[in-house]
Amino acid sequence: MPTRQKDRLRFVVLGDTHYCSRKMRGAYSEKKALPEIADHYRYAVMAENVLPELFARIKKLKPDFVISTGDFVEG
Repeated sequence: MPTRQKDRLRFVVLGDTHYCSRKMRGAYSEKKALPEIADHYRYAVMAENVLPELFARIKKLKPDFVISTGDFVEG
């Protein structure tokens, strides 16, 4: 028997997001190769450039709930 649409549960699973802001940790000004840069500086850039789009896409999906499997806060 097919499941009716209203009986479905919609959810999103996120992991390894590492949210960090430049306001929390400061700006990075040295010129180094990516592997030499401290993680929290890379996470700040990702938070500014990747997470807004990711969250906008999740919002459009209108899930019933979101599960974060960890590493959401850095520092």
